[in-house]
Amino acid sequence: MSAAASRPAAAEYDGPIVDCDVHAEPSSPDEILPYLPSEWSLDYLRQAGRTGPAKLMRPDAAPESGGPAGSAPELVHTQLLEPLGIDRAVLSPGTLVYAPSSPNPYYAAAMARAANDWLIDRWLGDETPFYGSILVANHLPEVAAAEIRRAGQHPRMVCVVMADNALGHPWGHALFHPIYEAAAELGLPVAIQAGGFGGVNPSPTGGGPPSLDLEQGTLAVQGAMNALVTFITEGVFDHYPSLKLILLEGGVAWLPGLLWRFDASFKGARREVPWVKRLPSEYFRDHVRITTQPPEIPPGYEHIVELLAEVGAQETLMFASDYPHRSEGEPLDIAARIPAAWLPNVLRGNALATFRWPERGN
Repeated sequence: MSAAASRPAAAEYDGPIVDCDVHAEPSSPDEILPYLPSEWSLDYLRQAGRTGPAKLMRPDAAPESGGPAGSAPELVHTQLLEPLGIDRAVLSPGTLVYAPSSPNPYYAAAMARAANDWLIDRWLGDETPFYGSILVANHLPEVAAAEIRRAGQHPRMVCVVMADNALGHPWGHALFHPIYEAAAELGLPVAIQAGGFGGVNPSPTGGGPPSLDLEQGTLAVQGAMNALVTFITEGVFDHYPSLKLILLEGGVAWLPGLLWRFDASFKGARREVPWVKRLPSEYFRDHVRITTQPPEIPPGYEHIVELLAEVGAQETLMFASDYPHRSEGEPLDIAARIPAAWLPNVLRGNALATFRWPERGN
C-alpha cells in the first residue's frame, strides 16, 4: 500500500508522523538469554511462553524465516513506517513488557534490565527511526529508579514504561514515587500500558478478574482511569512538576465524562487532598497525554469530537499504531475522524513536545 493510499482522504496533513506505541519482540527466547545473569536463565526459559493479555497479531508481521510478529525490524519499516510516513517510532518490549508480573522481585528486575539492554542492542542504532522505552519492575521502587537512571543514559531511551503493578496500590501511590522522581530527573515521561493481568497484578477491573478475552479487552480501560485519577489525587504532579504521564492502549472516548466527574467530585472533597491546588482537568491538560489506539471513536463521531475538544484533546492526543497488534480499522482511521486542524499536533507535534528526544537532552 502506498503512503498516499493509506492516508485518510479527509486529512489535510502530509508531513512525517511520530508513532508512540510500537511493540518489538525477540525472535526467540534464546535472544534474551545473553542479557540475563546466569542464575535467572532457567526461570526465564520456564516462563518464556507466558504473555500478557491475548491480542490478535497481524498475520503478515511474522517474518517468513521464523519468529513472532514484531520481531523483524525490516517488516516494521515496510509494513508500518514507510506506508504511513512515520519517521519516529517509540518501541516498548512487546510481550516482555509483562515479564515483571513475576512474584519474584529480583527475577523481575533482572528481566526488566535484560529487556532494556536487548532493546538497545537490537533496535536502537544511531541511524534508525526507532526510540526505546525503559521497562521497569516496580516491586522494589528504589531498584526500579536505579534502572531508570542506568538505562536512561542511552540517548534513544525516551520514556519509562510499566504495565504490571507489583505492589497492589493505585499507580499514583507514594510507594511508586521513587520511580517518578527518577523519570522526572532525567526528563522522561512515564507511560502506563492499560490493563496488566495475571501474576502479581491486582485485578485491573472493579468487579474482579475478567474470565474472557472480550471482557479483558473492553475493561482494560479501567487501568488508564486508575493512573489518571491517582497521579493527580496522590500529588505526583505536585511533587514532580515537570513529569508527563502517557496512557497507552486505553482509548479516548471515556475521557470527557471521567474528567467532568473528577472535577465535580474534587469540588466537594478538596479538603481531603490539600496538595491538589487546581481542578483535575487542569492537571490533565498540563501533564497527561493519551494515545489513539484503540480508536473507539464511532462513525457518527462529530459529537464525541466536540466533547474531546472541551477537555483539550488537540493538545493531549498522540498517534499510536500498536503494531503488530491487529485492531479494527487501519492505524490512521482516527485521523479521518478528527478535525484537520488537530492533525499536526496529534500526528506529530504533541509527541515531539512530550518525549525526551536526543536533540532535547534532559
